Amino acid sequence: MPLSSVAEERDALVHTLESGARVANRAQFFTWTQGLYQQLVPHEILICSLTHPHTRAFEHYLFSSTRYFKANHLAAAWDKGGILRAALEIWHRHERPVLAAPDLAAAPHGEVLPERWQAALMECELKNLLAHGLRSMDGGARGFVAYARLPGGPQASHAGAAQILAPFLVDALIRVLARENRGKGLEKPLSEREREILLWVQEGKTNEEIALLLSVSPYTVKNHLQKIYNKLEVTTRGQAVAKAMGLGQLHPLGAPRP
Repeated sequence: MPLSSVAEERDALVHTLESGARVANRAQFFTWTQGLYQQLVPHEILICSLTHPHTRAFEHYLFSSTRYFKANHLAAAWDKGGILRAALEIWHRHERPVLAAPDLAAAPHGEVLPERWQAALMECELKNLLAHGLRSMDGGARGFVAYARLPGGPQASHAGAAQILAPFLVDALIRVLARENRGKGLEKPLSEREREILLWVQEGKTNEEIALLLSVSPYTVKNHLQKIYNKLEVTTRGQAVAKAMGLGQLHPLGAPRP
């Protein structure tokens, strides 16, 4: 049911943000986006794309209430030359919501995908599209949120709500994924010294530099790293840092060292 007044829209936004702060797992995340959220940005398909902290590649998470949109559609939309990649490029240039729908003219509340993308909308079973991103500190996209199959197509109010909700949506999903990763755990947790060494590795230090910082020998650092690789079941420094962060075993950059 559409909101009939500014006051109703404001109340729905406040309640949506409050309930989003309590989201703790994927089921709750999906339920959250199907509640009052639907009055702010109605949709049948929600695609949340998050950048990996090290590879900077996108990882995609699909929340859909329609049986028509499948994994192959998502892959095609995000493939090189796909419609979501095109929407991301436009968002990067203008940092405004990106919209696409049949017969959609220029909109003052966002950037409209060119008409040549109309066929892709139908081929990928999206029907229409509203997308907005969240900028990271390095200038890239921390996350990119795409809504599709909006009843009646994307409207100005939907674009405005998407801009406000994007940071909260991305943060809620990151929180859910972090909890999932912590739940996996490790058979043998990393020690404080191993986490400290991984933190220096994350900052780009060599074994020799880490040895000087910790007043130990490079051979000791190498032994610690081998134990870390074994515990994390990885073979490289980059893999070790990425997996440790994903499992909540590594202090983020800038955090106080142990």
